[in-house]
Amino acid sequence: MNMNISLEMQIASIVEEVLIRYMTSIGSSKNEDLELFTTKEAAGILKVDPQVVRRLCRDQLIGCNKVCGSYRISKKDLTSYVNRSR
Repeated sequence: MNMNISLEMQIASIVEEVLIRYMTSIGSSKNEDLELFTTKEAAGILKVDPQVVRRLCRDQLIGCNKVCGSYRISKKDLTSYVNRSR
């Protein structure tokens, strides 16, 4: 089972790199567009539980991309959500 988790992490890393390259190719070359956070990292920034961030992603209340079954949130989308929530 540990081997499957390791393989999933490698695949997620590759897919994340592909996503960054894609975002660069469509003109999103700003660092804040390319910096991606996991739900756990985003939760730490927002000071909420990771489950809250997953719900925000699922309900499309915060911009995100799904990478190998896990959400990734760009710094731009995180900033936008915080500004809208004020």
